[in-house]
Amino acid sequence: MGRQLAFVTPELARWARERAGVSPENVARQLNRTPEEIESWERPGSAYPTIRQAQKLASYLRIPFGYLFLPVPPSESLPLPDFRIRRSATPQVNIDLLEVIDDAIIKQDWYRSYLIGEEAEPSRVAGRFRKSDPPQEVSRSLRSHLDMDSLPDARLSQEEYLRILAARAESAGILVMRSGIVRGNTRRALSADDFQGFAINDSFAPLVFINTKDYAASQTFTLAHELAHIAIGESGVSRLQLESKLPHDHETELQCNRIAADFLVPIDGFLGLWDSSSAVEQNVTLLRKTYHVSSLVILRRAFDLGRLSWETYSKAYSSELAGIALEKKRRENDREDRTASGNFYSTLPARNSRTLTRAVLEAVANEKLDHREAAHLLGVKIGTLSSLIANLLEE
Repeated sequence: MGRQLAFVTPELARWARERAGVSPENVARQLNRTPEEIESWERPGSAYPTIRQAQKLASYLRIPFGYLFLPVPPSESLPLPDFRIRRSATPQVNIDLLEVIDDAIIKQDWYRSYLIGEEAEPSRVAGRFRKSDPPQEVSRSLRSHLDMDSLPDARLSQEEYLRILAARAESAGILVMRSGIVRGNTRRALSADDFQGFAINDSFAPLVFINTKDYAASQTFTLAHELAHIAIGESGVSRLQLESKLPHDHETELQCNRIAADFLVPIDGFLGLWDSSSAVEQNVTLLRKTYHVSSLVILRRAFDLGRLSWETYSKAYSSELAGIALEKKRRENDREDRTASGNFYSTLPARNSRTLTRAVLEAVANEKLDHREAAHLLGVKIGTLSSLIANLLEE
């Protein structure tokens, strides 16, 4: 008796592979087949895998086994509004992004229930404003809640500034997750070209996620942008673009960019430092270092505030992109998640939100949360919980 074949739909086999972002060579290595054989499964009437091979294929591509037999690929959408912009087409729903969002929603749901059980007050930041409110009014409120005027005077590195800003946001009751991988899997790196961050609004447990595969200065603006989403009560996934002169596809993103720009680079301070008699490059260097944002943010701020013409702005913006592209490529090729300097006891809380991590560990220590559920929430092995409690709850 021959091996039983699985009559998979070739279009579904190709869709599942492309959805997972892997090549026929990748699949072939996992299934111990040849790339040509994998490709033959994706051509109508060519060849079919065995049932066992099809099961391994579905497992590797992270889809239900039954999907391979559907007549057409299922329609997929993000559970959050998608505000990403592409010049050519609508952004593809990426499996890594889907899993990161689903994981964040699970964590947020648990923390909301935890806060309600502790009789905590609702957030003082989430949904405080409407999208139509003046950007400066929203940014001033955010700066006040994060106590931005009390930032240390000492010269900070970009990474230090970002960590302080994230900590201030957590102190204001906003969960901040910063990671460049899917959960704790260092083999599944995220891409900054796919998305830079997202916000999930909630009256008790607002949450923002920052993709750390982006360069540090860009992460700072993304954090401010997502905080703006929370302040106006609008959830969404972002991939930011600052160079366009034309109307944005999403007014929400335009407004959040305006709020973020004024939050990080207040208008009075900017105008006080910008010297029209100096070269654009000198002004950009000074303001970039002063406010710990990218040169692109400073250039956009100068254009919006009438300090640069569109022609000058466009030329300067284009020249900055080359160096930034190289930096992005370097981060994309870095297979390790370097959030919080790579120290496990710093990296884990940054990935999961320091506030949420501490709440989970306290619930375990007080026997209010099962060890298995806690390990699942934090993406660690059950045996790791004791060392986490010892190292993080005694801070």
